[in-house]
Amino acid sequence: MLFRRMTLHNFGTYAGSQTLDLATEPDRPVILVGGKNGAGKSTFLEAIRLCFYGQSSDRLLTTRDRYERYLLARMHRGNSLSLPAKHSFVEIEFDYADETGLSTYTAKRSWERKAISGVAESFELLA
Repeated sequence: MLFRRMTLHNFGTYAGSQTLDLATEPDRPVILVGGKNGAGKSTFLEAIRLCFYGQSSDRLLTTRDRYERYLLARMHRGNSLSLPAKHSFVEIEFDYADETGLSTYTAKRSWERKAISGVAESFELLA
């Protein structure tokens, strides 16, 4: 599997939509992610895991209640004067090779804060 592009929308430290080009080329075979403490490096890796695995991404998220509290904490909160995000998502475009050849897919996991309590989650995998 080779990552091509990743979009984070109101996820963790990433406000609004932030798209990262992750495609490699023969003369650029490695992508490095760097930054100061609190810049979002771990959030970037956490988003990949969460996009693909959802509630199974962390062994501590054993109940739906714990998972929903975790998701609410991951939705971008902005500063103390702004309202927390109502919707967030992680979208990853990647190439996957199998015996039939190379295919490009897009995985998108999104969350919406419910009016009363909790989170509505959806997952899409497009070819």
